Amino acid sequence: ASMRYISRCYRSLGNHHLSVASALDAVKECNYTREPWLELARACYAINDWRSCYWASTKCLDIGSKTMSYIADSSSWGWEPYDLAAISAYNIGLYPQAIEYGELALEKWPEDPRLINNLNFYREKINA
Repeated sequence: ASMRYISRCYRSLGNHHLSVASALDAVKECNYTREPWLELARACYAINDWRSCYWASTKCLDIGSKTMSYIADSSSWGWEPYDLAAISAYNIGLYPQAIEYGELALEKWPEDPRLINNLNFYREKINA
């Protein structure tokens, strides 16, 4: 949890290299929970490292059981990991996966206009 927090702090200071490094340290410490993978995906998203963002966000989503620990973060189980997977999939040309993850993000937060617009954007790419 501390390494995730440090990653966020570095990112807010604009030090993206150390943000990614801290998120990777969090993954090394606790790769069996969603939280460090989501933090790594966020760090990679911030620098437009789409391949790494896709890898980290899908690794996050591969973890199917919640931990009941004080370091658990509910955002790991909401719309954000799906959204990051969709955005990064789109940016690396995986359009069907972008749609799939976009739909799953929208299931988690159906009234969000940005998620709705993103999903429409992904679908237009397929239909173009």
